[in-house]
Amino acid sequence: MAKHRVNQGLPALPLPSSVPQLSDVAANLLTFASELLDPAPGAAVLWPGNEVSWDVPDGGLLWVRVISQLPQGEVRCPTFTRANLGLGVLRCVATMDNDGGPPKWAERTEDALQCWADSAVLFEAVQNLPKEFVAAGPQWLALGPEGGVAGGEWTIPVNLAA
Repeated sequence: MAKHRVNQGLPALPLPSSVPQLSDVAANLLTFASELLDPAPGAAVLWPGNEVSWDVPDGGLLWVRVISQLPQGEVRCPTFTRANLGLGVLRCVATMDNDGGPPKWAERTEDALQCWADSAVLFEAVQNLPKEFVAAGPQWLALGPEGGVAGGEWTIPVNLAA
């Protein structure tokens, strides 16, 4: 098995200035959204990757993740970084009953209304971002239902200092 090589006396590379700014924006989004969602999610996390887990705790899963980053300007001296953030929520939804029958229409309607309410609350959190950060209009993408889980995610293009 290959060993992990540790920095052996080389100078550490400084973090791009966009990293602390990005983590602050993400943490603020997460905090604001978690305070508004009803019912409150079972977990609120900064998500480390492209795919969010569909293992949802009781109450649901709220996340903020970095979907992509693209430095703008010259490669060696970017003027700013365009990042796409994802702010999303997944909740448990109605599934088959004990007899193997599909969910009732009323249950599906209740699940849809919860998803739409969550979307509106998360959009309110997006609207509270400082205007100079938001690069373009956000977009909602519904997720599921799959495996008894449904929800969605706002994709938010933001500009960060380079």
